[in-house]
This record gives sequence, structure tokens and C-alpha cells, in this order.
Amino acid sequence: MTVPSSATVPYDSWEIIRYEVDQINDLLPFVLTDNPNHEIYKKWPKAVRNAVTESIGLHTRILADVLLSRTSYDDDIKLEKLLPGFTPPTLAQLKAAYGGSNDEQSPYSILNKKLFHPDKGRCDNHDYSATFRAVIPLVFRVWEEVRAHHQARRRSGGS
Repeated sequence: MTVPSSATVPYDSWEIIRYEVDQINDLLPFVLTDNPNHEIYKKWPKAVRNAVTESIGLHTRILADVLLSRTSYDDDIKLEKLLPGFTPPTLAQLKAAYGGSNDEQSPYSILNKKLFHPDKGRCDNHDYSATFRAVIPLVFRVWEEVRAHHQARRRSGGS
């Protein structure tokens, strides 16, 4: 299988972000214990349940990093590049709730340490519901502000 280099494929950043949002929306109902879909989730093999949880964490982290412009590579998608000069009204709230590496209890640290790194605290049965509930609604709120601003800019002839 040949994978094209990212330099030769003109990806649409907005479509990539939409994919991240859709993945979270489609999978999140399964892991939340107060959602009827959780009963289906509990019947799945442990490996599938963990894969779903890890996928939600991954897509949440990617979307938060885009919205907070927390990436370091030139070809990364960043809000500050997509909509220069625009700051969503709830971006500061997301930044505060998401936290950073200096706070081990922050959603940022929990996702990074417990899901994406071989940390000694990593386990295969951690309940991420509280982490997801703390940050995903804010991620979606900021995303909606970004989407609305982008659409308004496009309607007015901007990019």
C-alpha cells in the first residue's frame, strides 16, 4: 500500500476538523454511563471498549489542540491559522478547563498520560467519563463558535 505524502494531497482542514467532531459525537454516547447506548457498550469485548474510549480521547485531544493552537509543526491545523485574528468567546474557558502538563489532574494530562503514553498509572479499566464531561462540551461550544464565525466570514466574501 502506498500512502501519499501530505505535501501532495490538498487536505481540507475544515473537513478534517469535521471528522474529529463526528467521531466524538458518534462514539461518546457509548461510554457515558447515563446513556442508553452504554448497555450495548458493556456487552462488547474489553479490547473494543478500550478502543472506543481511546478513540474518543484521541479525537478530543486533536480537536482541543486545533482549537487551542497547541501544536508545533508547520503543517499542523491551528485555529490561529484558520481564522487569524478571531478568538472564540469561550476559548479561555476551554483552555482553563483542559489544563496542561503542569496539572496532573487536568483533562490534558489525564488523556496524555493515561491514554497515550506508557505511564505507570495507565490501566485498561479507567473510567474517563469525568474527563470527557469536563472538556468535550467546551470543545464543542468553541467549535460551534468557530464554525459560525467561519460561515459568516464565507458569506461575507472572506475566506
